[in-house]
Amino acid sequence: MKLSGFLYENYYKNENIKKSDIGNNPRRYLSKMLSRHGYFSNVSGKTGNLFDIYIWAKETKIDYNIELPEATVKVPVNFMEEFITLGWEEYATFGNLYPGGWATDSLLYCVKKSYDIQSEKFQVSYLTHEAQHFYDQNTYLYISPSGLEYRAKLAQLSKAKETIYKTINGFINGAKNNKKLSHPYAEYHVIKGLSKEIFHQDYVADLQKWESISCADINKTSEALLKKNSGSFMMKVNRFFAFCNGARNFIIKRMM
Repeated sequence: MKLSGFLYENYYKNENIKKSDIGNNPRRYLSKMLSRHGYFSNVSGKTGNLFDIYIWAKETKIDYNIELPEATVKVPVNFMEEFITLGWEEYATFGNLYPGGWATDSLLYCVKKSYDIQSEKFQVSYLTHEAQHFYDQNTYLYISPSGLEYRAKLAQLSKAKETIYKTINGFINGAKNNKKLSHPYAEYHVIKGLSKEIFHQDYVADLQKWESISCADINKTSEALLKKNSGSFMMKVNRFFAFCNGARNFIIKRMM
């Protein structure tokens, strides 16, 4: 209410816009106000389960062709620079932590200062991971946030080389068997699934055991788990309805 009141009094009071309209969708009017002043934002986005806001002043778009386990996709990446704010996580950690980017069904967003674009951290941990989100959001009608993360983390592990054990260690440390926490829940199931396939154990959290497994074997098993997930009954149903929905929208456009 404070935000909608501030926007109304300072920016929209004389524009024949009702205060109640702003109150019903304050993020839309905040985004519109920022755009007028030459800024970009993601005011409808979330970090974790909390609404967040990034505001930046410069962006550059570059297209990449990314080879995923099941397809090669062309993804546009929007590199963001000159930030006014990097959200609540940056604020809470005094600038030490913040998400490096996110994916939509039309564009990837990247915090440019987070990456050396020649590094595996960018090429795999960011590009492969986010490109898998991009692919899934355009292929399936609906996947839960934890489902999206599960698939993206497997795609990431299917391509990682020099960062693979560090990535696995990060997944082990972050994992939680809690459906309400999409990233930790996905990490839990990635480690659980790989543990069953590689060690024939329910859950292996000992990094030294993982370091005894070759990178190639982890790559191969991660790719197999991702493809197994794609071949599951619900994913097939999901993909079928996504196809039907796309066909319906195509026909409606042709009729208009």
